[in-house]
Amino acid sequence: MLPEEKLLKLIRKDSKQQSGGDAAPVSRIKPVFVFLSRVHAPVLSVRFAVMFLFVLSCVYFLSEVIYPFVGLQKINAAFDPPDNGDPGAPALPDLKPFQYYLDGIANRQVFKVSCAGNPESFVSTLGPESIRDFSLVGIISGDNPQAIIQDNKTQKTYYLNKGQSIAEYTIEEVLSDKVILNAGGQRYEFFL
Repeated sequence: MLPEEKLLKLIRKDSKQQSGGDAAPVSRIKPVFVFLSRVHAPVLSVRFAVMFLFVLSCVYFLSEVIYPFVGLQKINAAFDPPDNGDPGAPALPDLKPFQYYLDGIANRQVFKVSCAGNPESFVSTLGPESIRDFSLVGIISGDNPQAIIQDNKTQKTYYLNKGQSIAEYTIEEVLSDKVILNAGGQRYEFFL
């Protein structure tokens, strides 16, 4: 007897003992198919979920496109307050015609600089010709900020603190992006 035949006989004998006698031998291929079907089950459910989301988004898109044409009612241009005859109802404000508001806007000077109430708070950005001889070169921030101002005529640079002067101008305020100068009660701004 060949060794292959002995092995085959031994395998058949083991399979008969496990199955309990005359029963057919158990196939080892079946569990492999069960395993593969379990592996593909989540893939199928993910595919189903993606397909469901796609269909749902298509339905939403179509409803958003169709709704403005179907769902909206025409809006009345004229305002008719309801006259329910209730004396306790709040009174509606007196509505004026559109032209009244249009004239009010047209006559208002929106870009006019105003110093109403406190003329000292008015800051001019344009000054006399002598202020144009100076330019703000930089600002040194810190506890005691300094303005770096250059005299364009003499090409000299000055490092000035609050309260110091250059020509007839006194440094009133040194901020992070500008310096405010004061000359005879008139205020001027220098920007970086």
